[in-house]
Amino acid sequence: MVDVAQLDPAADVADVAGLEWRTAEARGTYLPEDEVLVRSRSFDGAPGAWVLTPLRTAEGVALVVNRGWIPAAGPPTLPPEAEAPLGEVAVRGLLVEGDVRGRFGPTDPAEGHLYTLARADLGRLQQQVDEDLYPLYLQLQQQAPPTGDVPFPLPPPDRDEGPHLSYAGQWFLFTLIALVGYPILIRRSARQRGLAARERRAAAGREPGHPGEGPADLGSGR
Repeated sequence: MVDVAQLDPAADVADVAGLEWRTAEARGTYLPEDEVLVRSRSFDGAPGAWVLTPLRTAEGVALVVNRGWIPAAGPPTLPPEAEAPLGEVAVRGLLVEGDVRGRFGPTDPAEGHLYTLARADLGRLQQQVDEDLYPLYLQLQQQAPPTGDVPFPLPPPDRDEGPHLSYAGQWFLFTLIALVGYPILIRRSARQRGLAARERRAAAGREPGHPGEGPADLGSGR
């Protein structure tokens, strides 16, 4: 269990990468005025958005909490029943690294106060939150007082190897068969060619008229 209060808000993401997907707890008060929605996030095949709400802790640092998913067929808006609770709350969940844009993908305006983001970009969110943000955000699993029906909590990631381990084993077996079997096939093929060549030479030696074989020389029968 990770105590969020022990994290350094000034730490680089690389310094806390080992904490990703660790369970953590925190207490504080939500800052709904700094809340943003991450658009274009599907859940069970339905379109929607994530709800990211900073939680101000007793240390004066804010922990961004992914409170879950809400349905949204168009531009996302937060329904009243999904609003963050008032007063102090205790949260528990999984620590997750923020997202950054790669070479491709949608972009967000570099300036201005945004109400939706293309991704869970903690760096962009920090531009419009007065409190310092912790370098990881929390994917909410439990909250006291408990949450309502929405936002829907996100499921934990699938941490098993899935089919990849099986595929790796199959390719290892194929490689082993090739390394062991190919030389055997080469030797067998060479042996068969040698045997066939000897048989051809033996057959050629038994043909009539071949020196040392067949009927006696006609010229010797005087």
